[in-house]
Amino acid sequence: ITECPNGPKWFDAYVIIDWSANSTPKSGKDSIWFVVGTREGATLRIEAPINPRTRVQALHLLTKRLHALVAEGRRVLVGFDFPYGYPAGFGAVRGGVDSVAPWRSCWSDLQSRIVERDENGNNRFAVAAEINALCGPGPGPFWGCPVSAEAPLLTQTKGQFPHMSDTGPALPEYRQTEQRLFAGGRRPQAVWKLFTTGSVGSQSLVGIPMLAALREDPGLAPVSRVWPFETGFMTSPPAPNGPSLIHAEIWPGAVTVDESLHPIKDAAQVTSLLQYLAARDDGQTLAALFAPPIGLSEAAIGQCIDEEGWILGV
Repeated sequence: ITECPNGPKWFDAYVIIDWSANSTPKSGKDSIWFVVGTREGATLRIEAPINPRTRVQALHLLTKRLHALVAEGRRVLVGFDFPYGYPAGFGAVRGGVDSVAPWRSCWSDLQSRIVERDENGNNRFAVAAEINALCGPGPGPFWGCPVSAEAPLLTQTKGQFPHMSDTGPALPEYRQTEQRLFAGGRRPQAVWKLFTTGSVGSQSLVGIPMLAALREDPGLAPVSRVWPFETGFMTSPPAPNGPSLIHAEIWPGAVTVDESLHPIKDAAQVTSLLQYLAARDDGQTLAALFAPPIGLSEAAIGQCIDEEGWILGV
């Protein structure tokens, strides 16, 4: 429980999720964790972190919790720690629908392809190979898999980037938000990398369909928007009055983890990030995290809004 300064806030509830692409049920280290924080007057109340063993269970618990927050009229910030989009040009290479924004076309495509079983089994490597087939005659851009999943179009090792395609533009290895992290001395992973320690690509493949399900849930959809895809970059609160849900991609590595908060580092990470975002909200500095990235051209900003997305706070 934390005392909060008085003053207007962008949000009065925060839900921060550390996702996982595990193929079997798992709890503890390197599994799914999420934490919820709510404002009660001048107090920020942070609940004990939740550790669902499967993605299906996580979706059920998150949906139920978000419904309750919306019923209370809350203004909620929801953040998952995987990329919400792909480098600019992926929609054109993949063969997206011209009348639909590239990010939404990609989300719909993954929803239709990814099969998620109750016990975390899924077909993500087969889907990656299918999409690679749409992107040109050779393997890539997705790469990284166990030996058992290797195929002519999905290899264990990284191919050459930019990935050349005969159906659209060359695809860069990193989105512009990751390039910004590199410029600051950080080492983010590429969304194309699906396997081995630190990879985030598989989390996106199995996470985006779940995120889309939350966004499209009949009880949540009317008050939900995804930053920056649906909101654009913004400098004023998205909704002065609740209920509202703003989905934003987060990166736990953006803040120093207070490992005293929980014996499991993943749980300490999401709690540390929630505390950081709430403190920025308290200090009237949260707006800077949602604003247009400094130094990014208008064309680049358009690519981020249409297709790539952006990590909150980068």
